[in-house]
Amino acid sequence: MRVLACTALAAAAASNDLRPVTKVIKLLRDMKTELETEVAEDKATSEKMGCWCSTNEKEKTEAIAVATRRIAKHESTIEEKTALSAQLKGNLVKTKAEVNANHEALSKASAVRMDGMKSFQDEQKDLVQSIDAMKNAIIVLGKHNENPAAMTSVKTVLERALGRHKDMLEKIWGPTQHEVVSSFLQAKDPRASYNAQSGQIYGILKNMKEDFEQRLTDLQAKEAEDETNYAGLKAAKEREIEAGRAQVEADEKELAESNTILAQAKEDLYDTTEARTADSAFLSDLQEKCATFEQDYASRSKNRAEEISAVQDAIQILNDPDAFDTFGKTVNKKSMRTQEEGFLQMGSRRMRMSRVHSRSEAATRLRALAKTHKSAQLFALAAAVKNEAIDKVLKAIDQMVEDLKEQQQDEVKHRDECRENLNTNDRETAKGEQNKGILESREETLNGEIADLTKEIEAAEAEIKESKEQIRIAGIDRVNENNEFQVTVADQRTAQNILNKAKERLEAFYHAHENVEEGDQHALVQEPEPGAEAPPPPPGMKEHSANGGGNKVIMMLAEVIGESQQLEAEAVQAEKSGQAAYESFVKDTNEEVVRLQQEITDNKEGRADKNTELNRVKEDLESQNRDLEDLATVRQDLHGDCDFVMENFEIRQQSRADEMEALGEVKGVLTSTTMSQS
Repeated sequence: MRVLACTALAAAAASNDLRPVTKVIKLLRDMKTELETEVAEDKATSEKMGCWCSTNEKEKTEAIAVATRRIAKHESTIEEKTALSAQLKGNLVKTKAEVNANHEALSKASAVRMDGMKSFQDEQKDLVQSIDAMKNAIIVLGKHNENPAAMTSVKTVLERALGRHKDMLEKIWGPTQHEVVSSFLQAKDPRASYNAQSGQIYGILKNMKEDFEQRLTDLQAKEAEDETNYAGLKAAKEREIEAGRAQVEADEKELAESNTILAQAKEDLYDTTEARTADSAFLSDLQEKCATFEQDYASRSKNRAEEISAVQDAIQILNDPDAFDTFGKTVNKKSMRTQEEGFLQMGSRRMRMSRVHSRSEAATRLRALAKTHKSAQLFALAAAVKNEAIDKVLKAIDQMVEDLKEQQQDEVKHRDECRENLNTNDRETAKGEQNKGILESREETLNGEIADLTKEIEAAEAEIKESKEQIRIAGIDRVNENNEFQVTVADQRTAQNILNKAKERLEAFYHAHENVEEGDQHALVQEPEPGAEAPPPPPGMKEHSANGGGNKVIMMLAEVIGESQQLEAEAVQAEKSGQAAYESFVKDTNEEVVRLQQEITDNKEGRADKNTELNRVKEDLESQNRDLEDLATVRQDLHGDCDFVMENFEIRQQSRADEMEALGEVKGVLTSTTMSQS
């Protein structure tokens, strides 16, 4: 309205010839035009605001619906993957326990097999020796040999057989066999007992040999069956162990993937929930703002319409023909000032000239001030000083001074806001740069940690692969060693059987020959003939020498047999040690593999967590960069808005102060004029 008033004053000064009512009507028409322009501008603003409100309300409503659906999906994923991870962890514990149990079962089965093999080898050795002894005894008895030494060896064979195979013989012998054998063994002279029971003893020995042979056949068949069963059990357990390891590896991989998806789903749920909350807040604020705007627009429209109606009514009233006639008779007569001077008798010509001079001085100062400050208002005021009432001019000056003071305050406030906003922008930018540096450092650290974990995982996987290969090689070596052991033991026992046969055969001959020679020597003993020529050395000396060589051979055979038995015992001990070492190696290696697999699982979980954090850091870094770009844009806008004010603040303040001072001087001149009039 101040602009309108100034415009009216300028128009009045520029068109002195218009009648007062005509001026008012023109002013009212200008006001109506300005009001109608404002109505059109308000309508355009309302249409834009309505479009903005409807578009954003629709978009945010849909965004909230989308976020709600995604939140439900993320929650479902979290629930599903949480359950899956728990299930996989339980499966891993169970599968690892089964793998360990299979290892233990295989180790126990291997130990049982070794014990069974040892027992088989010992019993086989006894049976082979007993069968050979039975064969020799049957040969001796088959010749109906009544030699005491032969009977004694048969007795010895029976005693040894009873000592070694007592349990078996007690099961297959009846009372008669027990009685015959007992009688034969208890007889002081076995020949007498044998002569009485020759057929029975011979038959018992033959049956014993057959029983021993059958027992040996059954024992060997059972050993072969046990070995086959063990091989099948071992293969089955190894398959189960390998399947368990594969299952553990698959479950660990699936667990790592599930944990990664779970972490991402949690992060997505948080981000989506935050986004929905922000959208909901925005939508609520939008609806409130739009409702307030609609209310304000309705109120403004009503007020504008009422104002335009009032202005239009005033124009119609003033333009009424009757009113126009009245104005022509009163206020619209030519030279209203002359009439006024005539009615009031306003003083002498000299006083009028003084007022004109004062007005001219004030107008001159105002024009000079308007040129200095390039102010249209001051130019209009300078024109009004000459033509308008001084009271109006003084009021206009007071209003301009008030406006200038308000502008001074507004500019100070603007300057302070610029400073605060620039300082705030600087602080936020510095803080953003610092946070950016922290995020970039964390990103580099996480990349390094992820690379290290990847290397550790690859190294552990390579070590597991190498360990499995070493177990496979050790298994092949163990099989080869066991085969070599079987061959060695079989060879040693075959050699022992051969040596024993040779030794027993020599013992049977030389011991019998030794006994025969002793008997012959007793039979030839005679009293010597005195002076008789001594007979030549008996031929038996050579036989005695041969017998001595036989004993030496027997002793050598015994030594060789002992060495063979020692080698067999060493081979058995070496086999036990090798098997124990193999089982220990497999157990330790499997434990190391389990440890490495757990290490891989832990590292994969750690790497998944690091990747999740890295993704979050990258997103934060991107967000921080966007914030810094926004801050730079804001700073640029602030400089565009503030640089001129801040750089010219003192000048503009001083200029307004000078302008206010000049207006004060003009006011003083006009005031003195008013006082002189009174």
